[in-house]
Amino acid sequence: MPKAAAWILIVACLTGCSTIGLHEHDLPGRSVHATLDNAIQTLEAGDCGGFAVHFLSPIKRAQIDDLEAYKQRMVCTPENQRNIDDVILALKMARRAEPQSNGVIAIIDMTGAGTHPERFVLVRYTDGRWYFNQL
Repeated sequence: MPKAAAWILIVACLTGCSTIGLHEHDLPGRSVHATLDNAIQTLEAGDCGGFAVHFLSPIKRAQIDDLEAYKQRMVCTPENQRNIDDVILALKMARRAEPQSNGVIAIIDMTGAGTHPERFVLVRYTDGRWYFNQL
């Protein structure tokens, strides 16, 4: 393997090997609002497992022992569609809000708006993308 190709592979893995081969809209964005937009698109497309894996903070994701099993537990099903719809609605409402940011952490608090979840905490990772700190 040429040195340049090996270097690209190493850099790609430092930013998350699980993202190789994905499109930009399948990943968190480089702004909070872009992450919200991409998350909405991913969930509306029915890719709950992809959302659960790719939008979760790499630090939290590294703590999951069996990532494939985790992804399978998170798939969209008719039984959890109402919860998914609630999350999509909350994300759309959050998209209209201005996040409170202190550098690498952004919080969108919608307490009292009647949504579930009521609060989103996102973290900016070393790759410049904003990930959900908890799903």
